[in-house]
Amino acid sequence: RRASRAAKRAARHGAARPNVWSLRRPRTRAARRVFAASAVSRPTPPLYRLCTARAAAPRRQQQKWMSGDAAEAAIEMGKWTKYSYGAIAFCGCLTTYVGIIEYQHLMHPHEDHTPEYSHLKIRAKPYPWACPDCNLFESACWRACKDAAN
Repeated sequence: RRASRAAKRAARHGAARPNVWSLRRPRTRAARRVFAASAVSRPTPPLYRLCTARAAAPRRQQQKWMSGDAAEAAIEMGKWTKYSYGAIAFCGCLTTYVGIIEYQHLMHPHEDHTPEYSHLKIRAKPYPWACPDCNLFESACWRACKDAAN
């Protein structure tokens, strides 16, 4: 058991390929019989290593290869950094422009251009408060009603 762990560890860390058949140990008695019967038909490990080019190559630890290298990644990072600076500058300019327009809009006096529709102020009976013709949140009407009362 220790030998197989050592062989597995060596395979993981790039040493020569261990004997594949020694790593596969059947647990049950029936499986051992099948394993022993099939041992006659399979090649021995050294011949197996010689027959396949993949097995003959030294085992290396697998790496995840990306497209490009560190220099290309640095160029891409620089490009997107410049794009980010441009986007931040654009957003800042746009925010400033909209702020100026809104500030100018707020500083000019507004005239009420609401047309006087006949159907807007239909009253079946007066409201139960001090100014019976004014809606509850209509401040201009309340002001006019209080000025008329004084």
